[in-house]
Amino acid sequence: MKILFNTYIHAFQNPGGGETVLLKTKEALEKKGITVDLFDQWKMKISDYDIMHDFSSINWRYWESFKGCGVKLAVTPVQWPNDSFPKPIEEKTKSIIKNVLGYSSPEVNIWNAMRIPDIFFPTTQMEMDKILNYYELPKNTKYKVIYNGIDSPTKIDLEENSFFKKFQINDYLLYVGRISPLKNVEFIIESALATNSKLVLVGTADITDAEYAKKLKEKYQHKVIFVGALPSQSKILTDAYKGAKALIVASFFETCSLVGLEAGSLGIPVIMTEAGATKEIYQNHVQYINPYQKETLISAIKNISSIGIKDYSLQKYILDNFSWDKVADALITSYLDLLR
Repeated sequence: MKILFNTYIHAFQNPGGGETVLLKTKEALEKKGITVDLFDQWKMKISDYDIMHDFSSINWRYWESFKGCGVKLAVTPVQWPNDSFPKPIEEKTKSIIKNVLGYSSPEVNIWNAMRIPDIFFPTTQMEMDKILNYYELPKNTKYKVIYNGIDSPTKIDLEENSFFKKFQINDYLLYVGRISPLKNVEFIIESALATNSKLVLVGTADITDAEYAKKLKEKYQHKVIFVGALPSQSKILTDAYKGAKALIVASFFETCSLVGLEAGSLGIPVIMTEAGATKEIYQNHVQYINPYQKETLISAIKNISSIGIKDYSLQKYILDNFSWDKVADALITSYLDLLR
């Protein structure tokens, strides 16, 4: 069985959780003896493979062509359609749908293209329900929910912590992700400041959000700590998690939040947005906040001390239920079923 992984052309220009999921899934499948290649349009023939697995719906215009090469098409959609966002983000989302996802004519649009894949691999059931309803897909649309995974953590003392050694920062709240309005970063900053908490922000902006990030840095550079990007899966990022009092995710939607799993797997308390499918993933193991109501985040920050610096119930739950090994097993079963 030969699998070809694909994603949209600019995905790895500013890698985030989606890119990490793709690479870690590839690694996990290869450990089980599955041949997985990353699509190189200059060198590869799609027809040499059994399945094209496309990560993201942005490539929908090419799905019919992929199928025309004689392969089965699997899609990890990474979508949360038809939701309410603050006005500027709603307008940006509409622009993306029009210009990137597109709807050029009744015959050529993403609504019809969503019927082309042989199977979808959504991150959660809630995400798939949204997609089924929004695109009015047939009831027999084939899909398998594939939750994200995490690596088993290693133990290390603060004195050996590479993040602490480099930045000499401790006793901080942590944000990890793109500096983007969709991630509600200013909301996090203002809430942390309201509680006199030290805040560390790890990440950079996409080119479309560069002006937003610039304004935040100008406004808050002396009040919070911007450390820029840290490599995904790196020791220094892991150590940044380990030194934090809590991780904050306050996005206007999350299909899963890989950073939440990564932090939680290390025993770090997680404050999580209730918008999206997060409750399906984290259940009752995190503090949820409303991304539109700052007082909910302020209250959650104040409540961290009652949880403790280490949250072993969250850690055990994540380590028991989420791993790349489980992701690989579920995908292999679905791949084989697709090829029968």
